[in-house]
Order: sequence, then structure tokens, then C-alpha cells
Amino acid sequence: MAMHTAHGVLMVVALGLPMPSGIAFPLFLREQLRGKAWLHWHNGFQTTALLLATSGFIVAIVMSPLHFRSTHSILGLVVMILCYLQGVFAWLRPHAPKGTSTVDAEPKTG
Repeated sequence: MAMHTAHGVLMVVALGLPMPSGIAFPLFLREQLRGKAWLHWHNGFQTTALLLATSGFIVAIVMSPLHFRSTHSILGLVVMILCYLQGVFAWLRPHAPKGTSTVDAEPKTG
């Protein structure tokens, strides 16, 4: 039961606190934070969320001898794959040309 609790707490904390907070920095705080400060905060929160979620995912794999046979575990695997893909796509995306501000280099979407 302790592993179920650890898994639940890690996943709720990861996907409920640092992930949405990291999303908020580029959406709402880009203009308020000078230079690339918003990007450093965004990266820090997203990395923290991914590390916590990975810990919760490892706990889930260790505690279950039958991997990915229930709807919950399959959806959890899909969520983790999407979390990792987010980081891969962020790493692969084109960056602003040197000497330009990240705020001025991209038009605001939405």
C-alpha cells in the first residue's frame, strides 16, 4: 500500500504543481521577467515535474508484476511518453538567432 501511495503522491505533485507552473511562465510571465529568466524558470519547473513523474512511473513499474495491462497503466504510459516527447521537441525546436531577444524573436500566440 505504501508504494501505491508513493506513486499517487509523486504523480499528483509532478503533474499538479510544477508542470502547470512551468507552463505559466511563457504564457503569462514572459514580458514581466527580464531576458531569458522566464525560460530558466520554465525549464526548471518542467525538469522538476519530469523527474518527479519519472520517479512515480518507476514506482508503478516496480510495484506491478503485470505491466501495462489495465486502462490506468496504459494511459499512464501514454502520459509519460508525451511528457518525454515534450522535452525532446523542445530540445529539437529551432532557437532564436543569436543577438535577438526571445521575447522579440517570436510572435505571441493565442
